[in-house]
Amino acid sequence: MFNLREVEQWLGLNIVEIWVNLVSLTVFSVLLTLKLDEVVLHIETPKDSNSLKLLLLSEETPERILYDLTWWQVFSPLFISDALNCYFCTIVWIRMYLEGANGKISRGVWSYLSILCLMSFKYMLCEQLEKPKYYKTRPISVVMSTFFLWMGLLMIRTCRIL
Repeated sequence: MFNLREVEQWLGLNIVEIWVNLVSLTVFSVLLTLKLDEVVLHIETPKDSNSLKLLLLSEETPERILYDLTWWQVFSPLFISDALNCYFCTIVWIRMYLEGANGKISRGVWSYLSILCLMSFKYMLCEQLEKPKYYKTRPISVVMSTFFLWMGLLMIRTCRIL
């Protein structure tokens, strides 16, 4: 298995960026599961305990509880993590520039290119899922191309590390 130092070096991410990505992927996974199962609870607080009993024992409970999520809401944790990572990378790049550290340009280019590729992939995939089946704007190969570009960049980075 990889240790944390190897993962940081391989992906070009530090511990904060990895943590933000893991939290956003966890929230995204929960929302995706709820979206695909079409079971998202919309909680309404009843006024008294009798209405709570009626709500739980009622035949109409699923219609009153189910709430439809859009794909934009499901993907929102991933977009928020991209924004936070971009903000964090900007702060790190400015700090490296002011301190005159070596490798500041390659670190910044890698971080921003990685964020741009993955964010454009998520955006196009979300847009593709949101549109009706008869109104697809681009083929899936175009949607996946940015992900494959990121995978190619990751392979180049891996070869450079080894």
